[in-house]
Amino acid sequence: MELIEKYITGNIGQEESEAVEKRLNEDSGLMKLKEEMSQLIAGIQRAGRNDVLDKLKNLEATLPPVDVETKVVPIFRRPFVLGIAASISIIIVSAYFIFFQASTSHSELFEQHFEAYPNIIAPTVRGTETAESLKAQAYYTYDLGQYEEALGLLTKIPSTEDEGATLLYRGMCHLMIGQNDEAITVFTEYKASEFELFLPQVNWYLGLTHLRKGEVESAKSVWEEIPEGNSYREKVENLSSNL
Repeated sequence: MELIEKYITGNIGQEESEAVEKRLNEDSGLMKLKEEMSQLIAGIQRAGRNDVLDKLKNLEATLPPVDVETKVVPIFRRPFVLGIAASISIIIVSAYFIFFQASTSHSELFEQHFEAYPNIIAPTVRGTETAESLKAQAYYTYDLGQYEEALGLLTKIPSTEDEGATLLYRGMCHLMIGQNDEAITVFTEYKASEFELFLPQVNWYLGLTHLRKGEVESAKSVWEEIPEGNSYREKVENLSSNL
């Protein structure tokens, strides 16, 4: 199996490659296993889960060694080895779906329940094409969906203004451009401050950010801080039914 892996990934010498190809042509069971491993390795590489492949190597280490140059009955024709190989394939497939299907589910839940927080600090007046003050410019670009530009402007506004609203909207901008870790940092900064007006919103979006990253327990812990009766608590309850 180690040789097959090297053959699939191209990390094999010419002599070993010819030996593997000869055995593949002679053994249909080995050819089938090679095709399965090719699919699994491709999926693992695409998803960046090489640790699953390491488990395959560890399991293979328990099998008897095979000398490809010795004329013996191919090891993969032995029933007990075929059973072990099949078990390994099942383990890898199961691990793949456990890791990646769960991740996809969390991402889908985020998309289903995420909605950008509206601009209530400096609402854009219809028909107004320009904004005079720094604050007006920041929230105007936020309304336009120009989140990177809005983020740059919001960072120039003192966090002490508007009960720390700039921290909430900076976190939103990070989320909108896919910067999860940065969003967590900004939301956590708000939580560490003395501001309370936007705390339910911050806890809601901070929990969503953890969910997006697959950190379900961290998300639940943050959401527990949202008081009963708050509208964001209802959002949490609706989402939690799918976790």
